[in-house]
Amino acid sequence: DQVRAHPSIITAGEPTIVQLEFRAPKQGIAVNGNIHLPFYLKPFNGLLQGLGPDKKTNTMISVERSDRGTVEAVNIITNPDWDILSDLKIFVRNTPLHAGEKIILSFGNNDQKVWAVRKQKFLIIEAFLDASGNGQYVKLPSPMLRVLSKPPEKLFLVVPSYAIVGEPIRVIAYAEDSLRNVCEDY
Repeated sequence: DQVRAHPSIITAGEPTIVQLEFRAPKQGIAVNGNIHLPFYLKPFNGLLQGLGPDKKTNTMISVERSDRGTVEAVNIITNPDWDILSDLKIFVRNTPLHAGEKIILSFGNNDQKVWAVRKQKFLIIEAFLDASGNGQYVKLPSPMLRVLSKPPEKLFLVVPSYAIVGEPIRVIAYAEDSLRNVCEDY
């Protein structure tokens, strides 16, 4: 697999560190080659969020390489009024990345964890690779991050607004967790 998400399953409301691991293909990634995550904050907006130890700063996003080379994460804001429409490019610097070597993008760290706040069953992460640095991108396989709800906290019943005496009615029941996510398997 060229792209992996660790962990691949998270539970809403539980602090964690989410990492995306990008493995260099057979031809490697040249200096100035990059991985492009278009609108990278949009899929995570409302899904993954966190605060630093000071309870004011946003979640730490960091990038590292498995070898001794360097990488640079560049946030490209396509519309200054909408930070959520920002692109993220991770550039290979100093030395090329050889086949099998990895770039790891982390959301959160030991001091600053992230948590899922809105239930979506799956989050698909899109990324594109420009291995040679010439601006020609290839879509990478998209990993999925599965998000589970917390245990149920409230039960809801949906009934018709009117009924005929003696006739059966249809009732829908569902449960929500403390974050208002619909609980599965209830």
